[in-house]
Amino acid sequence: MNINYGFLAANIVTILVVLGVPIALATVLIRRYKGTWWAILLTGFLSFAVAQGLFYFTIKNVSSLLQNAKLFQGNSIWALVLYALMIGAISALFVELLRLAGFMLLGKKARSFSSALGFGAGSGIFSGVTQSFFNGGLGLSVMVYFFIALTFNPGAMLAKGVDSATVTGMMQQVQQIWSAPWHYGLVLGVESLVMLSMGIVLSTFVWKSVAYRQWLWLLVAFLYHVLNIGTMYFLNMIGWKLWLMEAVLAAFLLLNIYLIYNFWKEESEIEKDEDFADDDEDDDVDEDDEEADTEDEELDDEISVDDEDTDEIVEVIDQKDDDSAAK
Repeated sequence: MNINYGFLAANIVTILVVLGVPIALATVLIRRYKGTWWAILLTGFLSFAVAQGLFYFTIKNVSSLLQNAKLFQGNSIWALVLYALMIGAISALFVELLRLAGFMLLGKKARSFSSALGFGAGSGIFSGVTQSFFNGGLGLSVMVYFFIALTFNPGAMLAKGVDSATVTGMMQQVQQIWSAPWHYGLVLGVESLVMLSMGIVLSTFVWKSVAYRQWLWLLVAFLYHVLNIGTMYFLNMIGWKLWLMEAVLAAFLLLNIYLIYNFWKEESEIEKDEDFADDDEDDDVDEDDEEADTEDEELDDEISVDDEDTDEIVEVIDQKDDDSAAK
């Protein structure tokens, strides 16, 4: 059985991306900001996991009803668009509402913009895998086939009593997997980066809605989520070629990176201005304290009495007492 070493290397790179990038990002954020970052990361992860569980339960019970509805009969392009948007809307409803609940639960711990990054990193762990599974991505399928081919052991199967015809058939299937183009092994890595960046962007939108009490940002998060997931689901349904789909996702990745950079720059300037204002207030307080201390010292100087003055006062009092005694 011939092993495709290019396909093997590509899948190893993908595993490092899927596991390494979100973990590395979380580690950097924890070391840089410390404090309550474990709580933020954990809340981001749990909110996303619960949302995906609710989404899976809903789709499992609703998708068959949607597919059998007259509105989606005939496989017209608009019916597919509407179906994809509905899937995206269901996903957005659970994920963004759980993100909102997570930020509200964190309260003051999520006051700074950096908490949006941490929350997004927490929700981005394994998000590429789950989104690929739930929303029609192909990367997870490629990775599953890769592990099947990697762990296939015909000798062990024969030793367990599996008939030779079945083993031979499986060997042919495994050989087809090893014959796949090497770059197929990178698909899940690309999808994971897209979903991680999307998680950070969407978390930032929701964070803004809570931090600034501007609820329009929550609507923006919902619509952007629908657009991303709906696009992925739609392209998969119409049978686009693999790398054409990934090219669209890569465009979303570049857009997400641009948005993250601009949010980072904007919020960093705001936080610097706030820190500068706080420093000015502290300086004003210090100056007021110094002025008050100076006035107290001057007043003490004005009302203070020297030793010589004290002696003169004593002599005058003694003289008056003598005069009084003489009379």
